[in-house]
Amino acid sequence: MESLYQETPFKKLTYYPELEMVEFSWKANSTDMEDKDYIDEMSAYLPFALSRPLRRLLIDLTQFAFVISPELQEWNDKTVFPPALEHGLRKVAIIVSQDFISQLSIEQAMETGNALAFESLFFGSREQAWDWLTNA
Repeated sequence: MESLYQETPFKKLTYYPELEMVEFSWKANSTDMEDKDYIDEMSAYLPFALSRPLRRLLIDLTQFAFVISPELQEWNDKTVFPPALEHGLRKVAIIVSQDFISQLSIEQAMETGNALAFESLFFGSREQAWDWLTNA
């Protein structure tokens, strides 16, 4: 059973209660985001993640075209990752972006600080990411 939590011009969140998993799908409109929009989107995600069991996270970046600056990477590390870890997040599967610079900024964000506290892998397809999250 899946239940859609939130859809905005920039993202869609879906929760799968039986898997204790959130699917976070960025939309093509992310190319139009400013830093404030990114912070607003991630800040709206947090109450959702912390209001239900969360062990797995599937992040779909196939349409993501926003570059996460070093300052926003640090903001993520201090603001987004710690509460999710404390709440039980253990595995994160990331479907890679088609935009090279956006993908590079994501990889940088996942290679430091609190992001190292959970298991994460990058995948080329949703099916591969889903299989890894649900079968391991």
